[in-house]
Amino acid sequence: MKTSILWASGLSAMAALMGLACYSLTPDARLVSTTSATTPKAAAPSDLRFQWSPNTTYDYRLAYRSETKAVPLVGDNQIGQSIDGGLDLEGTLSIHAYSDDGTTATLSYALSDCKGHFSVSGMPAWSDCHQVFDGQELVVRVDHFGKVVAVHAPAGGATLFEYAMRAIIQETQVHLSEVPGIRSWVEEELVPQGKVASIYKREDEEGSTNSLVRTRAHYNTLRAASMLNGASLEQAESAKHEIRLDGSVLAKVEGKETLKATSGGRSLLASTTEISLQKT
Repeated sequence: MKTSILWASGLSAMAALMGLACYSLTPDARLVSTTSATTPKAAAPSDLRFQWSPNTTYDYRLAYRSETKAVPLVGDNQIGQSIDGGLDLEGTLSIHAYSDDGTTATLSYALSDCKGHFSVSGMPAWSDCHQVFDGQELVVRVDHFGKVVAVHAPAGGATLFEYAMRAIIQETQVHLSEVPGIRSWVEEELVPQGKVASIYKREDEEGSTNSLVRTRAHYNTLRAASMLNGASLEQAESAKHEIRLDGSVLAKVEGKETLKATSGGRSLLASTTEISLQKT
């Protein structure tokens, strides 16, 4: 319970995931299909779209590291001591495509062969990551442009596994543009730290491998500043990710982000996150 309260304050990469209403929830995402979406138009050759083959599993080598230091503030006052959070996780991320209804695909995320740790203020959240991840999956529904439109709500409430997997999904999500032929676009994305305006730019030449660069330009909301008004944010120039598509399937997401936030000249949040996802 104590660890959950610290997470709710946004004190680590997974702390921000306590807001479970960020995605719409369904009793079982594998059985419920969307009713409001319409059949998409035929894609032009220059369009970028995700297309997952049903009954297929895609394996990736994952390395995810995050270090966070937060100072709890209410108004101009600090409440309590600053808290450090650290996550270091490696393993094989398996994305299994259950189905594709022409508008969205139902995917499951699972992590095997894991190693690493997660701690808050030096207190470990688990003694063995295998106890958290082995035999578990998180099922989501994703449209063909990368937007998560629903997350399966597991029975019994949220778990350490769900917090961790939501963080991984958010850090590795890629939002493609629905405009044919466009070479740069901006998307507001939900990530562990808050809602951020991400700038995407195609780096490939016509007919070559689909390569993108994503820059997180500005946080519109910050979870650690939920009790503050007018918090100023400073973000380092290193908040960039290299992305590659293998045909219509995600092949690579790699990059590093350093984020600093202040309020009234006082430090509120400092975090560094590194992500490496490589298709095997």
